[in-house]
Amino acid sequence: MGSLPTDVQSDAVPPDLAPVKVALLGQRMWTLHLARLMQRHASELVEPWAATERQAAGILARPRARKPSILLRVGYRPGAPTVRGRTFDALWRLLRASAGDALPIHYWIGSDVLNTLRDASLGHLTRAFDAARRETHFAGAPWLAEELATVGIDAEFVIFPGEMPTSAPPPLPDQFTVLSYVPDARFAFFGGDEILAAAGAMPEVQFLIMGGHGPASGAPPNVAFLGWRQDTADLYARSSVVLRLVPHDNIGLTAREGLAYGRHVVYTQPLPNTIRIRTGSSADLIAVLRELYGRHVDGRLELNDVGLTYVRREFDERATTRHLAERLVAAVSSSDRLA
Repeated sequence: MGSLPTDVQSDAVPPDLAPVKVALLGQRMWTLHLARLMQRHASELVEPWAATERQAAGILARPRARKPSILLRVGYRPGAPTVRGRTFDALWRLLRASAGDALPIHYWIGSDVLNTLRDASLGHLTRAFDAARRETHFAGAPWLAEELATVGIDAEFVIFPGEMPTSAPPPLPDQFTVLSYVPDARFAFFGGDEILAAAGAMPEVQFLIMGGHGPASGAPPNVAFLGWRQDTADLYARSSVVLRLVPHDNIGLTAREGLAYGRHVVYTQPLPNTIRIRTGSSADLIAVLRELYGRHVDGRLELNDVGLTYVRREFDERATTRHLAERLVAAVSSSDRLA
């Protein structure tokens, strides 16, 4: 297991260079997320463009269009045997041919690694995966880089940046409340069954679930499914504890945000200053929540100041975004030197 860096500083980039044009393609939500952060914090280093597949194919095919220096593929894994995967790989080949000398970079962010490991074990990866091995790869967590190494991909660990609150955290609420993110399409993957079991065992505790509307079979009355929420600051303010219960992950943004709000975070992955439990264990979850609830009742549950200090140091929004931008610029410079 790799360790997190003590800082996210990288090689200095000469200030007189023009920004490197980066075309981001892949999972739309995450390409827009990265483009927004790079525009906000690193516009003198990179010029990001989060393109839809149709936009990219159309513009790159124009002879006079300004070509990007980097094609950054986010979350859409190479070699997927699905119709969608094969179609995107075909588009990727077209884009590479149309973009001239643009450097292709794959940014692995979580489930793309998990699905690749599964398909590799079954022998289902297509030839596009073998071609991608020779390209440049970033991984958003150290354990993702280690997993990719087992299938022949040498990936550099580059923290996936996230938006982080910087104001003083609100006090813990008077009512002990648990917050989690559980989308309907991946209810079991995000620990939905364990959360419902905990809610049933602790009717005195309020559970807030963002991202979905819950199972058709219903849920205990102390569980509120809130659907998709663009602004979640008020939900973190209403929570005492944040859950992220997944069997595989990047360095989860929900967990980071929970720490950034000074909340107590229960997580199934190895992140410092969180409470780690086993994946799929309702008993572990209930035991931890009961211990935290007991501290709340006794007046001993305070803000997670240690976690707050840690996450603001290690996952500062501006620093991690600039680190990504600097690694992109450095990758282009290295490619130019090798050409």
